[in-house]
Amino acid sequence: MLHASSELRSHTPLNPFFSQALWKQALMALMLALVPLLLLTLWFIQSVAYQQHRVQDIYTNNHKVKSEFNELKNAFQALQKAQQNNQLLQSEQLKISINKSWQVQKNGLISLLTRLEKDASVANWQHLLQHTQTPDSNTLSALVNALTRQSQPLQQTLDKQLTDALLQQSLIRQRFLIGLSILLPVLVGMSIWLIRRISRQLFQLERAIEIIGEDRFTTPIQLAGSREFSQLGERLEQLRQELAASKHQKETFLRHVSHELKTPLASIKEGTDLLNTEHLGQLNDKQRRVTDILHASVAKLTQLIEDLLTFSAASHPHSQQARCSARAIKAQLEDHFAQRLQTRDIRIHWHFEQQLTDLPELPVKLALTHLLSNAIQYTHSQIRIDFLATPSHWQISIRDDGPGLDPQEANHLFKPFVRGRHSKKIAGSGLGLAIAHECMSQYGGQLQWQNTRPGCEFTLTLPKHGENR
Repeated sequence: MLHASSELRSHTPLNPFFSQALWKQALMALMLALVPLLLLTLWFIQSVAYQQHRVQDIYTNNHKVKSEFNELKNAFQALQKAQQNNQLLQSEQLKISINKSWQVQKNGLISLLTRLEKDASVANWQHLLQHTQTPDSNTLSALVNALTRQSQPLQQTLDKQLTDALLQQSLIRQRFLIGLSILLPVLVGMSIWLIRRISRQLFQLERAIEIIGEDRFTTPIQLAGSREFSQLGERLEQLRQELAASKHQKETFLRHVSHELKTPLASIKEGTDLLNTEHLGQLNDKQRRVTDILHASVAKLTQLIEDLLTFSAASHPHSQQARCSARAIKAQLEDHFAQRLQTRDIRIHWHFEQQLTDLPELPVKLALTHLLSNAIQYTHSQIRIDFLATPSHWQISIRDDGPGLDPQEANHLFKPFVRGRHSKKIAGSGLGLAIAHECMSQYGGQLQWQNTRPGCEFTLTLPKHGENR
């Protein structure tokens, strides 16, 4: 069933839920940021353009009004002089000409007065002009004097109109700046909120990928956020469950096969041992070489099975960990590797910063056993093991004086069945470093390495209050 569901999933394309959600959120943020800013900018441009056009119209109109006013004042002064001359000459033709000119200038002045602000003086002028059909010297003199007195107030009125328009233009700029000062902090706040929202989703996704990448299939995956993001979380949770089931099936199969292989291997080993004792007859040299090959092959397969079972056991968290001291682990390792150390004439230098009495026995013993076995295979003559303690962690380092590791192999160093270029002529299953790394991962620790020239150093880091995963 698992194989069928995996095959179905591989042929069913997944909708890009998460990318769509991010795209929608980014578009929403862009709209929220640009639309108010765009509207404010358009209002400012339109208002400034309108106000500039209005200022230009006021300036043009003021110039025209002032020119007409001066022309009318000069015309009425000319009429006043003509009327004074006609009083002496008593010319009927000049009188007719004065009356015609009076009508023209009167209509022009009435038209001009209608465009000015209405005050008492302007109203008096309009009343005087409308009820005066033929001018006399007194009327013309009063108009000329009134026009002369009105020159300065008229100029002030026109200047005030222009000043008010320019002030309104300045107020528009101030309102635009105030709007920006209010809008920009709001937009920055919204951007920060959206960035934090997306960052939280990315952090959740990163944690989910980390759970799957580190084979921590017992930790449920749940992504909180938008509908699309939650759907992505459901699919990742489904993937986690399928991977957990697949891993369980693989481990069950591994234990079953290992158990089934142990029985015939034990029979083969007993048979070769029986032949080597020559209880069934004396062996010649060729037969003894065959039994030696059989014995070595059985030992190699037995060790491989033990490593596989150890790797499977290291992949399972243990809720209760037995505790032991660093010196107890030292005694067990020296006893375990005594024959190999003596055969190769290798010395181990142990260094204890202080008395460490509360180490988790299973992960430390398993990891150190395989790291020390690896060091014995590659070192020339000496191995140094240091036990250090910090307020929150234990650190155990193993350093040899061998050829070191190729940095190009770093990405695959802790994967099962991967062996470096220096190990081609050395027997091994390629599981030692993988088992040590898995022990640290299950306990919440780390396994790191570095070349020391000569040799290589591996460092185990375990939290003092580690949580099994």
